Amino acid sequence: MMENDTPIYININQLEDVESYIYLGQRYSTRDKNQDKEMQRRITAAWTAFAKHRDIVKDYTGTCLRRQVYSSCILPARTLYIYIYIYIYIYIYIIYIYINIYIYIYIYIYIYM
Repeated sequence: MMENDTPIYININQLEDVESYIYLGQRYSTRDKNQDKEMQRRITAAWTAFAKHRDIVKDYTGTCLRRQVYSSCILPARTLYIYIYIYIYIYIYIIYIYINIYIYIYIYIYIYM
């Protein structure tokens, strides 16, 4: 790649020649085509964002916030599980009753007919 050594000026300030820069959250490199540095930068940014909200993620939160999380996330899933469990239990019980009725009818027919 050919490099141009002619300096570029905006107003009276000379623009600096850099190897890489970040624009709209993505790292651009003029010389290095390897994406390892970009991936490492994104991983670091993700860990930084996690560290900012560590108190919410960890168990250091207040009771009110934990109750809201429980009410909005855990309770609906748990309630759905209970409804499914009750439905399956009733369904199995009905099948059990029908099987017993069928067996009693079969035994009655076999013995008395």
